[in-house]
Amino acid sequence: QYAVFEMKDQEIQLIDCPGIGESIEDDLRIEKIYTELFSKVDFIIWVLRADIRNYSSDQKFIEQIKKLENGNKQFCIALNMIDRIIFESQGWDNIDDKPNKSLELLIERKKMYISGLFQIIPNKIIPTVGFKKYNVDKLIELVISSISL
Repeated sequence: QYAVFEMKDQEIQLIDCPGIGESIEDDLRIEKIYTELFSKVDFIIWVLRADIRNYSSDQKFIEQIKKLENGNKQFCIALNMIDRIIFESQGWDNIDDKPNKSLELLIERKKMYISGLFQIIPNKIIPTVGFKKYNVDKLIELVISSISL
């Protein structure tokens, strides 16, 4: 699946790929898809769920992406579902539609964990909530500014 966004004189195509971690067999099949796509795209947004602890399936792919970065491929991690790190009513400010202070601290802690685990700088990790469109604009700005260089 893909979507196309047109802005002024640019066109951005977003390609949604199947997720990993369901089974070893699926991951092997998906790895072939990723390997082909990684060589063709300008920017990779790797989506991680914030509400899980085990990222072992992601590590191999993140390492591949980091190697591509040396060849001028850009990437970031969308740390999605940050509203689920703790029970939603305890962490989400429904008035301002954003994380409250308690959740912000947990998000920052999770970013530091991801940063250390994958050995990437924290500003490549964008906390998001896709369904609430939280920080999606920051993610888009990062992609546009990175590919417009």
